[in-house]
Amino acid sequence: MDFGDAITAAKSGVRVARRDWNGKGMWVTRPGTLDIPTDKSWAVQSRLYAEQNWGTATVLPCLTMKTESGKILTEWLASQTDMEADDWEIVS
Repeated sequence: MDFGDAITAAKSGVRVARRDWNGKGMWVTRPGTLDIPTDKSWAVQSRLYAEQNWGTATVLPCLTMKTESGKILTEWLASQTDMEADDWEIVS
């Protein structure tokens, strides 16, 4: 599938990846808007903001990637090559 189809799939909550990525086990998804409670916030400034905002901070949707090393990268940006590729697929 192309990048547009991959984004549409990711918006529905599934994981997508490029077949030809060098890194194995990588995927991208797009979680929806989340209201994160103060005690669940991992960033100090976000936690302070949540404390001042009745105990929650609203986190907007963004593309999130699981990297080859097993770490989560928030706000992943696709390269031009990724956007032009037709080898996107849904992964389980």
